[in-house]
Amino acid sequence: MAATKKIEDEELMRRLALVFQSHGYEGASLATISQATGLKKPSLYHRFPRGKEQMAEEVLRHAGEWIDRNLLDPLRAPASPRQRAELFATRIGSLYHRGKDSCLLNLLSVTKSEDNPFAGMIHETFRRLSRSLSQVARDAGADPKDARLRAEEVLIAIQGALVLSRGIGSTAPFRRMQKKIPDLLVASRREDR
Repeated sequence: MAATKKIEDEELMRRLALVFQSHGYEGASLATISQATGLKKPSLYHRFPRGKEQMAEEVLRHAGEWIDRNLLDPLRAPASPRQRAELFATRIGSLYHRGKDSCLLNLLSVTKSEDNPFAGMIHETFRRLSRSLSQVARDAGADPKDARLRAEEVLIAIQGALVLSRGIGSTAPFRRMQKKIPDLLVASRREDR
């Protein structure tokens, strides 16, 4: 019985994530969430007593666990820096369906609230990504400052490519960026920073 519940929870998190990725936090109405999940509003409130905010928190927590397993763990694997960067590029493509999906972290960072209830979780996720990417660059021979800048460049490239791909209705920019990730992270640099 517990395995069935876990599968149901996994599917629920997937559907909720898709709603927030498609509509953002403010645009994700309970009616939209209900339709996407197949759960009526009373069932949603039973599962998430604090409502939409709790749903978004749990989706972010679930996304963070996926990022840990599928992005951060491979960046720490016992492989060459280039192999780790290439695996990261492949996995980031999976996360965003090769540029078809929006970034959940981005969409949940934009709320009307002055005190974004998700800011801490989002900041921590980007910090962990940056730190792990930076370590790969350091393992490839970059000094700490350059490694940090390389990690930031990778994250900027990912986010920018997602926005551009969505804006022009083509995944080509994301796919091009995805191929460049290993060089952005581990290729030797000729210019001084």
